[in-house]
Amino acid sequence: MDQEQLLKLLAVLRRHGWIMIQSVVTIAAAATFFAARAPSPPYVATSSLVYDVRSFDADPSVPDPSFGLADPFVRRQALVLGGSEFLELVAKNLPTETANSIRQSVKVTVDARNSLILLRSVGPDPNRPISLVTAMASTFEGSKFNDISRTLRERASELEQQIGSLETRLEKINQRLVTSKASGQDTSLLEAQQTTALGQYTSLFASQQRILNQIAVQRRPMVLLDAGTVTRAERRSPARRGILGAMIGLVLGAGIVTLRALLDGRLRSGEQAEVITGLPVLGELPRLTRNSPRSGRARRRGRRRIGPVRRLLVLHQPNGAGAEAFRKLRTAVLFQRADHRLATLAVTSPDGSGDKTAVAANLAAAFAGSGLRTILVSADVRRSDLGSWFTIGDQPGLHELLGDWAKLKHDERFSDRFDPHGADATSPKTSVGDRFGLSDEATVDADEELVGAYLLRSPAISRLRLLPASRPPGASAERLASPDAPSLVAQLASMADLVVFDCAPTSTSDAGVVAALSDATVLVVARNSSDNRSVTRAVKQLRLAGANPIGVVITRCEMDASPVGDVAEAASRHPAATSMVRPASADPTAARLPASPEHLGSSVLRQTPSDAG
Repeated sequence: MDQEQLLKLLAVLRRHGWIMIQSVVTIAAAATFFAARAPSPPYVATSSLVYDVRSFDADPSVPDPSFGLADPFVRRQALVLGGSEFLELVAKNLPTETANSIRQSVKVTVDARNSLILLRSVGPDPNRPISLVTAMASTFEGSKFNDISRTLRERASELEQQIGSLETRLEKINQRLVTSKASGQDTSLLEAQQTTALGQYTSLFASQQRILNQIAVQRRPMVLLDAGTVTRAERRSPARRGILGAMIGLVLGAGIVTLRALLDGRLRSGEQAEVITGLPVLGELPRLTRNSPRSGRARRRGRRRIGPVRRLLVLHQPNGAGAEAFRKLRTAVLFQRADHRLATLAVTSPDGSGDKTAVAANLAAAFAGSGLRTILVSADVRRSDLGSWFTIGDQPGLHELLGDWAKLKHDERFSDRFDPHGADATSPKTSVGDRFGLSDEATVDADEELVGAYLLRSPAISRLRLLPASRPPGASAERLASPDAPSLVAQLASMADLVVFDCAPTSTSDAGVVAALSDATVLVVARNSSDNRSVTRAVKQLRLAGANPIGVVITRCEMDASPVGDVAEAASRHPAATSMVRPASADPTAARLPASPEHLGSSVLRQTPSDAG
């Protein structure tokens, strides 16, 4: 792992450190709690019986060839130890116990490797377990169940008597057979009796030999090896359990963080944005919109927060860290196009978050504050949000302007006078000056006159003009892709130093159309919110549409919201802190005067609702 990967891993662990802390604290607390609440370790009593296949009179130095028969015999004896007949015999020696209680309290196991029968009993009191295993071991050692050879010897004695009777009978038959042969009598019957007796003798002799072999092997099968031993496990320390739980929690938390980082597809840093897009990061901005706090009554009633609060940082906090970030972004955008004149700039985003419009509004205000004549166009006709930033209300805008512009260009191409009222060929024609309340002697150009009629003055920024989207209900966004749209963009660029377009998200076709008509495009992404795949897809779509993406702007970054310094803080309190804000004592009629050509190049400018007030 190289240094860069190590730094990334450390950054992930630092960002999600709360998961590791939570895992460590939770598992350590749980382990300590259960260790403290755990009952005391019980007492364990054990006893063992060993199988001995050697006879007492055998030479101990000579190996016993029958030792391999121990395993099946030990298993049979273990079954005898768990039998009801034997347990009843043990219960007679223990008045407080029954056969069933002994069976449930004592566990009988077999160690085949060492030919052992193990007895084990567990209990909170050491007296009962040791008494149970001791009674079972001693009772079994001296019981009839252990002396299997007794039955074999009884059977062998019976066979010995039967064989003796057959030998006497055979001897009599042989004597009679000799006498009959000597006298010449018929001996067939005696010979048949002799054959039957010999067969019975052979069978009984074979059974006798088999039983004698078993008696030789099983003279004393089980002997007591350990009468009984009591032990008790050491109680585990809660502190040790807590430390072990903390270590497990640390490993588990680190695993969860690593897995989450591997599966997480959201954008986390500027370096990551540069890698996945191949574009430079032009600026990192703070959170631009915040939800308004609820009142105490609303919280008690469980109501939702009111809509987001939108404030232009460059206007309301001109010396704050957010405004400084936008000024840096303004400089970065201008330097990206230092070799060519930047006349039009498109601002878009991969998703439909409100950061896109916030960046466009603040950036346009920053350009206007630097002295550039700026037009801010809301090109997001599907979901325009520009009005909430400048309180311009529901005004005709880009959608209506595209319709009037198309009619004007159509009339110019076919040498027909422009009739915005849609009059037919037989109706009297009206001039452009009549349409917008100007005299026929007006010297302004018809194109500039038409566009200027739709531009709105910013209430507080003198060099900023606004063009809302104003898409009527039921209208489509096809006008953005009309053949007359490039000429309208060129007209807007000729009337100002810079035109900023607030485009629709790249998930729609509108963004590619407007971005292709602009000199440069800025992609706005939200830190910890935008998906990496959607960001990569947005850059590809912009390039396929013929746009010129120059960089990425990251919002929702962590930065100090306080003023830049003590000097800036003191300057912000000065009455002439910024030239963008019109003093409240200014002449209210000045807002209703036509803008001078040095400001915007148009003498036809509409008032915003705040200007009219």
